[in-house]
Amino acid sequence: MDAIGKTLNEMTASERSDLIQFVAGALLASSEAAEEEGDLQYARNTKFLAYTLMACSAELPGGEMEAAKTLLEQGMSLMHAFSIRDGQAETRH
Repeated sequence: MDAIGKTLNEMTASERSDLIQFVAGALLASSEAAEEEGDLQYARNTKFLAYTLMACSAELPGGEMEAAKTLLEQGMSLMHAFSIRDGQAETRH
């Protein structure tokens, strides 16, 4: 069965909340991994982003919906960049 993704606006309040909590949890896990590796700046940035996302409520007014979308995108991009950085560092050397 092929499922088509939904935008934040198309999601129910519960679906939005679940997505936000999932990404925030992944950011916190990524923050812990970075801290263990000694990347304190990344750890701090992802932790702050995670807490900001968690502060978003499931019932987002119009303007805040766009902010939540941007934060989710930034969070996912940040985690992706962190996950591939070691491979890029090896490629450059």
